[in-house]
Amino acid sequence: MYKNEKFSFKLMISVNGYTEKPTSKDYNKISFEEKEITISELEQFIKQGYIFSCTYIDKEIKSLFGYKKKERALHTNIIVFDIDNTLLSFDELLVTLKYQPSIAYTTFSHITKGNRYRLLYIFNTPLNQNQYQILYDNIITNIELDNHNRAIYQFYLGSYANCKLINNLIIYNYDDISISNSIKEKPTPYNIQLQMEKRDKVVVEIKDHEYITNFWNLSHKDLIEKYREKYPFFENNLEEANEDIPYITIPENYCCIKRYWFKEKTKLNNGNCVYSNRVCKIKDGNGRRKKLFLNAIVRKYMYPQIEFEHLLHCLANELYYYINNSKDPISKQELYDIAENAYNENIDKYSTMIKQQQTEKRKWIINPQYCIKYNLSAKTVRNMVKGKINNELIGLYYDCSKSLKENLSTFKALNLKVGKSKLYEWCKENNIPTNIKNNQSTKNTVGLYLYNPISAIAG
Repeated sequence: MYKNEKFSFKLMISVNGYTEKPTSKDYNKISFEEKEITISELEQFIKQGYIFSCTYIDKEIKSLFGYKKKERALHTNIIVFDIDNTLLSFDELLVTLKYQPSIAYTTFSHITKGNRYRLLYIFNTPLNQNQYQILYDNIITNIELDNHNRAIYQFYLGSYANCKLINNLIIYNYDDISISNSIKEKPTPYNIQLQMEKRDKVVVEIKDHEYITNFWNLSHKDLIEKYREKYPFFENNLEEANEDIPYITIPENYCCIKRYWFKEKTKLNNGNCVYSNRVCKIKDGNGRRKKLFLNAIVRKYMYPQIEFEHLLHCLANELYYYINNSKDPISKQELYDIAENAYNENIDKYSTMIKQQQTEKRKWIINPQYCIKYNLSAKTVRNMVKGKINNELIGLYYDCSKSLKENLSTFKALNLKVGKSKLYEWCKENNIPTNIKNNQSTKNTVGLYLYNPISAIAG
């Protein structure tokens, strides 16, 4: 908690102010637009009778008539409490509060309908619906009033120019509010297109509040660039290999998110054609939200200890690079909810789906960083690696007590592609006699080490 007169935040605010409370009939005709304002500017808007609310997918709202506020709401920095018909005066009420409001004022209905006050708590991080409700429920335990403002998407009226108003310039952090375990763990119904059933959801712990703030306020492109190194985008669970190692061993639990590509043909001015690979972006109607959710589950399988912010950032990359978001756009609020839902999910329920991602039959792949450092083609490195791996496998399975022909039969049974000339060459390089009749006393000292291609290459 701190005081900051210059702190700015976004909200939806009416185009015009009002000198008296609008009727319900007039309310649907009011237009709104998104603005970024300071706490002092909000004070002036309140005194001029403007109406304000959370931000929405749309930057402008021409009319509230038929507008789906709940579905299109994004986030808010303001938690609002209305105090109606209290016997306490304005000043007496403020003294009783554990958490002092950022702004408090008397409403249009004050005096005519009893004592009517509105308390605003401004946070430095945009809050989604679930975070809003948790903070709301914990603050309200110290105020004792009805919880009719728990919805993030409600609209609130300003007041008269001469209303009683205090501006404490207080900006809260999420952690400033003491969270009761009973309230924190209170399940809330969660309904998203991905799931046909309602599920209970626990809000994740936010460790990087700066990232969450930037998530709400930056474009996907700017967000991805800013956090490229801190939260790297990954699509498999291969360990990062040293650039001096020519290939990467694929682990048994290897998993990879699959993409689909198409070849694009471009005709040059000289008549020649060049081809380039382009990713097939998932379009509306092809389960975009479900795909985002399932890919988040796969990433949790790859790295069970992944932080929520990292998982969310991977989905931001996913949406930007692999999803066609031009029609029925997936909002940031939806993306956040998808990440939160996947983060809380038990991935054991998706074991069948995860196995479908584990179709890799290769034991190793070329390390592209090695190719770049030594300016070698992937084909050259692949042939080099195959040769070294074959030598290691021969050393592992060659039996000096058997003839060359018998060893060839063994390799064939093991499905190892080793020819007679290659075997002769290997024996010569390692001073292994091939005439078994003249070397009956030869001991099998070759296969005394375990197959470790990485150490073999590195050595």
